[in-house]
Amino acid sequence: MTRTFFVAVVLLVTVAGCGLWPADDPPAAVTLPRDYAGLLGPAGLDTFVALADSMTSVSPESARLVGPNYGVAFDALGIATAVDGLRFTELATGLHPDDIGSARRVEHRPAAGRELLLAHVPSRVSLPEPTDGYGDLFMAWRIVTADGERPLLRDSHPDCLCVGSIIMVSVPTGGFARLTATVDGVTAALDLRTGRPIAGS
Repeated sequence: MTRTFFVAVVLLVTVAGCGLWPADDPPAAVTLPRDYAGLLGPAGLDTFVALADSMTSVSPESARLVGPNYGVAFDALGIATAVDGLRFTELATGLHPDDIGSARRVEHRPAAGRELLLAHVPSRVSLPEPTDGYGDLFMAWRIVTADGERPLLRDSHPDCLCVGSIIMVSVPTGGFARLTATVDGVTAALDLRTGRPIAGS
């Protein structure tokens, strides 16, 4: 009986030491999906600056998309190669920091060969008014990159762009990303790297 118990303990320690069972330590970093296109916030410009490695100010008067039932403008664009996990999770999910586990507090990075493009909606001014006036909130925003088209989601669900929203998109390093809105077969687009509307989209 004693010998059997000893052998069992040795096997248990060996299996755990080989890494076949999950460890208690959190991962060194979280890699975001290659097709990540997320809606974060709302947050002020100071939070946006903390997320981005580099930031470019743009004019909300020109960096905007306005259509029949949607209107959005941006005051800053940015690029990041990694973001703080606690801040990212708080902005992406709305969770209080005390409710965010250690595994989600680690650095979040794009996949190899990619970077994150960011865009910030001004937090101190109203959104541009849609050309047909205010109505239902527009949630059909989409992102187009060299990898294809996908919806812009908040924590896996469609949502509206509001005051203080932050867009974060994974793209190939140096690649483009466009924010698009389609109504009645007409699509409008804005380049998230330059802030310029794209004519004839």
